[in-house]
Amino acid sequence: MKDGKLQFVVTKVRTGVSSVGDQYLGQKAQGRYVLVSVTVTNLGKDSQTLSDSDQEVKDSQGRTFKADSTADLYITGNQVLFSQINPGNSTHGVFAFDMPVGATPVSIELHDTWFFSDGATVSLR
Repeated sequence: MKDGKLQFVVTKVRTGVSSVGDQYLGQKAQGRYVLVSVTVTNLGKDSQTLSDSDQEVKDSQGRTFKADSTADLYITGNQVLFSQINPGNSTHGVFAFDMPVGATPVSIELHDTWFFSDGATVSLR
């Protein structure tokens, strides 16, 4: 899916994750994390900044959840936290969403930039 100058591909979804990071540096979920792995490509002619805080997941009850930036920091090798993506380049990473136990993620709305884009909605079912 494309939004603005960024193209998003959801590559994996993991649900029911209680914490991210390791035994020394990590973050525990209030509920359970839903981890959405993505590949993001800059289709534009200028560098684009990708912010995890611009991304949202909706659950089966219509509730909206923002990515947890602190959790995203602790995911090993994560490249989507405030990434600068040059034209033609791609980056890979994971957005962590802290959702209540038993909540079912149904879609993710991915944004080039929150204020200036409509977002691209991808089904997670």
